[in-house]
Amino acid sequence: MAEAFARSDAQAVKGSVRLVGTYQDRFLTEQDRKDMIAYIIREMGINSDFSMTRKEGEKTVTYSTSLSNDQASIDLESIHLADDQKKTAGKEYLYVDFSLDKKVGKILNYKDQLENVFDKMDFTSVQTSVKMEGAYEGNLSTAKKEKIVADALDYMQGETVTKKMNGGISTVYAYTPCITDKVQVEQKDINMNLIFNYNEENDKTYFYMASPILNEDY
Repeated sequence: MAEAFARSDAQAVKGSVRLVGTYQDRFLTEQDRKDMIAYIIREMGINSDFSMTRKEGEKTVTYSTSLSNDQASIDLESIHLADDQKKTAGKEYLYVDFSLDKKVGKILNYKDQLENVFDKMDFTSVQTSVKMEGAYEGNLSTAKKEKIVADALDYMQGETVTKKMNGGISTVYAYTPCITDKVQVEQKDINMNLIFNYNEENDKTYFYMASPILNEDY
């Protein structure tokens, strides 16, 4: 997938991997969450100083961590759904986003490391997704987008499942046997998502290649 992205000739912006872990019948304290970020950094073998900021929402707590090397960052967002009867029990969802500026091709290595770290943790379930982000100058034509998609799928031995290639945002859902992870949408297997989003303010078209799908704002 990294090579398919590189062949698109998009200017590399960011690579990121998201892991969503679920705790059942457990409530994490603030110290638990801070310790978890430190544990993830240590287990990934990252020798770097880091700073942490905290932001609290109505039902969420987000810790943002900036690492001093590799222009990397880790965000941990915690969502606790309390059981009305037990108050402190229920489910806790942890969203861990690891982002790497510009060195997009390296993100798959970090994905493997993060999955190994999560395997050692006490989650009842874990979901993983990866995203590579690039940019092109100007508003790409539909024909240019079609060629980028065709080249990527040809390299990945993939095929289009569904697509919408008009307007400011163009989206393609595809399936490739080269990637083991997959999701089902309307009883169809999908494990590759290509998106183009034109930004009028800076006159750039942003290109996202994600697997299995991009489940966040862009």
